[in-house]
Amino acid sequence: MKMKEMKENAKRIEKIITLLQKRIEKKIFSELKKGKINIPQFHILEILREEGERTMGQLAERLYITTSAVTNLVTKLLRHNLVNRKHSLDDRRLILIKITERGNKIVASVWEQVYGFFNSLLAEFNQEEKKLWRKLWEKVYSSLEKK
Repeated sequence: MKMKEMKENAKRIEKIITLLQKRIEKKIFSELKKGKINIPQFHILEILREEGERTMGQLAERLYITTSAVTNLVTKLLRHNLVNRKHSLDDRRLILIKITERGNKIVASVWEQVYGFFNSLLAEFNQEEKKLWRKLWEKVYSSLEKK
């Protein structure tokens, strides 16, 4: 493949990924507005939903941000009754954060919007194309994980 063609392909792929990301974010933002939370707070709720109780330090590590930044985000989630805070039974110095039922509902609602978006996006694909689409994205993801 010639350099010019490689650059054109890279540019086209970047445009497609950017558009896809913007459309997904638009779906997410519309749902998050209902719960009065932002994307970083949503990511905290997702982690808690998937992994269970976590400390501030564990959340900071997963999000690649400081513990103080997580503390600010969690404080806002506490105000909206989306998470609870409690002391660890093993080490009273540790504070564990747990998602509430209300927080779970917001995460589920956001993902329903995203699933609906992808279903409409793939509606024109046949089964074989859907499998190929997923396989290619999994390959991209795997490649990114290695870097």
